[in-house]
Amino acid sequence: MRPIRRLAVGLASVGVLSVGMALPAAALPTGSLINGGDRSLCLGIQNSGVGSDNAVLGGCSRSPTQTWRVRATTVVGTWFGYQFENGANQCLGVTGGSTASGARVVQGPCGAVSDHSQIWRPAQHVQPMIVGYHTDPGPGPYWLVNGHSGLCLGVTTGGTTVIQGTCNTSSVTQAWVIGSP
Repeated sequence: MRPIRRLAVGLASVGVLSVGMALPAAALPTGSLINGGDRSLCLGIQNSGVGSDNAVLGGCSRSPTQTWRVRATTVVGTWFGYQFENGANQCLGVTGGSTASGARVVQGPCGAVSDHSQIWRPAQHVQPMIVGYHTDPGPGPYWLVNGHSGLCLGVTTGGTTVIQGTCNTSSVTQAWVIGSP
């Protein structure tokens, strides 16, 4: 079964999500955060993967800094949020807890779940997953909405820099699936 289909099957078992709903932690598999614009590109960490290094999009290698799992869950307002930890035991967050569009996404020491800059809410993206030249049917992909800023995890246009920005329904650079590349 293709990785995206495995995620879709898992998501279908908990129902289709709306922007205000979240997946239970058990429904989120451990794996790569794969960008919706190109299934061969995964979210990883620049340089050594130690300290507050920048998140970047690159060829999927299944390295520790490209492998993510749900470390913790919390309630933020009316929705569930997830803290993602990579294989280097670092968490995904927004640099300096910024609420600005365009702020860099980084890895850093995992904080308490009260640090909402490290909390992400999966919300169903309205565009179909684009893989090569065809669309993948089924639920997903998902926006990952930051719990502190309310902005979406994305990639700069034509680049590899991972940032947060205004959630855009027509942007596949803000679409993510979790699974094996």
